[in-house]
Amino acid sequence: MNKYGYNSGTADGIFGTKTHNAVVAFQKANKLTADGICGSKTWSALFNYKANGYCVKVTTDTLNVRKGGSTSYAILRVLKQGALCTIVEVKNGWGLLNEGGWISLDCTKKV
Repeated sequence: MNKYGYNSGTADGIFGTKTHNAVVAFQKANKLTADGICGSKTWSALFNYKANGYCVKVTTDTLNVRKGGSTSYAILRVLKQGALCTIVEVKNGWGLLNEGGWISLDCTKKV
């Protein structure tokens, strides 16, 4: 899940809260029933998933996710340093996240 920009935490073999939330986010983004259960449709989508765009890592202490691509837009949430995100569109130095919201690419590093 982390590879595709859905933060599931550190791999530990336990299907915990972070993994559940990552699965739900993936399901929503792929128009599947968002129940957090890896049923046959979710597994199929995961195995066939081709991430559009590329992965970045947050390099600053915090990074605001905004409703649009500039600081004049409202803050939707805040990412912490080290967070992995998938960028699906770029405009004027801002990247659109696959799960929605825009971040400044000046505060990230491509991974």
